[in-house]
Amino acid sequence: MTLATTIIALLLARLPASVEIAAHAVIQGVPVDLALAVHDQETGRVPESRRDTVCGSDGVGRMQVNPSTWWRPLGYRSRAAAVRGLQDRHANIRAGVAILAVCVRVCGLQDAAECYNAGHVGTEKGRRYAEAVRARVRRMHESTRGW
Repeated sequence: MTLATTIIALLLARLPASVEIAAHAVIQGVPVDLALAVHDQETGRVPESRRDTVCGSDGVGRMQVNPSTWWRPLGYRSRAAAVRGLQDRHANIRAGVAILAVCVRVCGLQDAAECYNAGHVGTEKGRRYAEAVRARVRRMHESTRGW
């Protein structure tokens, strides 16, 4: 992490998670609405007080980052270290948005959510997930009309 990124992360740490997600999305070149929709799809039903520690079947934290897949690319020494590290809200958001950015670059914007969920495009589970994310994006756009 560069000094500038560290300073930005420290400043963002004092803001709500949605603002932190939006800022990292802008930095990573990910549409903000996509990053927020993925976040909400992953832990939107979990109480805010538990979103940073929630561990799903394969995911950790509010962005439900899979440590088995991502511990090496994210720079952790082991899967166990990734599980611990990704329970930090800020590390989890940075990692989740960085993974989403990879998906946008590799699979394109249309298939990025499916890639984020399934690791690749073309599975039924991934398609259902992507449709749920697209529905969240549509609801976000509808709720902000008239501003």
